[in-house]
Amino acid sequence: MKNNLVFNMFQDEPTVFCLRPNLSKDISIESFKDFYWLKEELQTFCRENGISSTGSKIEISDRIETFLRTGEIKNPIRKTKINRTVEPQVHLSLDTVIRENHRCSQDVRAFFKTAIPKFHFSTYIQNYFKSNVGKT
Repeated sequence: MKNNLVFNMFQDEPTVFCLRPNLSKDISIESFKDFYWLKEELQTFCRENGISSTGSKIEISDRIETFLRTGEIKNPIRKTKINRTVEPQVHLSLDTVIRENHRCSQDVRAFFKTAIPKFHFSTYIQNYFKSNVGKT
């Protein structure tokens, strides 16, 4: 990576403030934190040093900072997906009661297609389900 000049673009003549250091394992923590780095630059650094390059820019920066301070390669924290409990399949009929948190699933679509051949889900039908909980 080459050194990058930082300019003040708010003057008639651009003024050089300082030289941005290369992002390498030899950079000081202070320099790393003092300069703006593109996410792509951070990811390249990670790949070159065996660090995971996935996640948000903040997560990547935290991993790099840990690496620069301790030499430790921190693995990304995996976010667990919320497991939704699967509702038991209910036999649908015209007398089926609309439950709270009704889902417009393929089973519901198939049922309505048997009763209304040209049926399709729409905002109207979804709002109807939400506002008619407990009804058939």
